[in-house]
This record gives sequence, C-alpha cells and structure tokens, in this order.
Amino acid sequence: MVLCNFAYARYIMFSSVIDTPFSVVEKLNENSRPAEAASKKSLYTMNRDSAIQLWDNVKNYLVRTGQSDFQGCRTEGTSRNGFRMTKIG
Repeated sequence: MVLCNFAYARYIMFSSVIDTPFSVVEKLNENSRPAEAASKKSLYTMNRDSAIQLWDNVKNYLVRTGQSDFQGCRTEGTSRNGFRMTKIG
C-alpha cells in the first residue's frame, strides 16, 4: 500500500495523462486544456503524505514487534518528513 501510494503520487505529478472517473485520458487536440500544475501538485502531495503516514504505521509495527529483518531507517539527508523521493531517469 505504501509503494502504491508513492507510485501513484509520482504518476500523477509527472505523467502527461489525466485520470477521470471513466478512464485515463491524454489531452491531444488544441481544444483540450491540460490539468493545471497546482492541481497535479495537490494530488501528488496528498498521495505522498498518505504514503508517509502508512509507512509510519508499518515502521511502528516492525519496531513494536521486534522484527529481526528490520534494521531501522536512515533519516539523515532526507526531507522534513523523513523521505526523499527522486525521479529515476
């Protein structure tokens, strides 16, 4: 669920397609107007924050149950929320 939210956030922000209730559309003709950057940024931020909250729940579970495979998280050099997302080119 965490990965899905992060992936969807990136998809919304950096893709040229628009999700509608009926399908995904790409604006191709001159009468079409692409989605505004502010609305894409808002959806991106909302989904990213949701993923961060989900990760916090997963991390708390791993720490609380003492999972031997979990070594903790490195947080130095990350954003204020503890995550740094970069675009893979």
